[in-house]
Amino acid sequence: MTKGIVPPEYPINAAMGVIPGTTVGTRTGTSSNVPSSIAIILSNVTSAAFPSNQPATAQQMQIVSTSANDTAAGIGIQQITITYLTAPFPINTLEPFKKKTEVINMNGVAPVLTNATDIYRIDRFIPTRVGSTGVAMGTISLQSVGGAITFERIEAFETGSNTAAHYVEKGYGTLVTDLAFGCSTAGGTILFLIVSESDPSGNRVGLGQLNTELANNATTRTFQTPRVTTNPDGREVFVLMAIKGRASNQAASGSFSFIDYPL
Repeated sequence: MTKGIVPPEYPINAAMGVIPGTTVGTRTGTSSNVPSSIAIILSNVTSAAFPSNQPATAQQMQIVSTSANDTAAGIGIQQITITYLTAPFPINTLEPFKKKTEVINMNGVAPVLTNATDIYRIDRFIPTRVGSTGVAMGTISLQSVGGAITFERIEAFETGSNTAAHYVEKGYGTLVTDLAFGCSTAGGTILFLIVSESDPSGNRVGLGQLNTELANNATTRTFQTPRVTTNPDGREVFVLMAIKGRASNQAASGSFSFIDYPL
């Protein structure tokens, strides 16, 4: 495929797995406390006081549960995999916006530190081994060391975190193919699908934005022409759902599907 040109058949072929190097994914976010004062990332950990669930600087983190049953040999979640991106260029010149993973064995209510100290953008926080219940027995949190800030959270009796954001690794592009969005409260919410990258100075630039307003309703959108963004040189590039309420304390959920492909 010629760089910068996406043939019409490319999303279909990529989704079918016939194009080497491509991956297909979905990101889902939920919030039961959408504020009216500010737009937040659609996530179960964000709020008006904490509109983003991403750290200000690259750092080490910890994982902890509120249940002693979420352990390496317990009946709940036994193991978590974190997929994250390193800091972008020009902050990091050696491995800018490189995707990495780390597997953590749970230890119940005792926090477990990550080996990684360069976690900058969290792309996935998912269980990769579970006990007999198949779900988290407590609330499992990915936090700053010491627990002052929560970046991702798996709710008790659930199987995954809820943040509608995807970060694009250096050397890859992303095609956003469709979205689904719902609001379950009468006050209403406004959804912003933001496809963004950084300019040569590191400033964020919005490449495309779709606004949808709903109250007690749901909608789906399939894009005839996928939203496209690329990350050739390791700057911060992302796709995310942001949300703002028409009134305070609104409840909403949403997801989008994407295809990552090598440049």
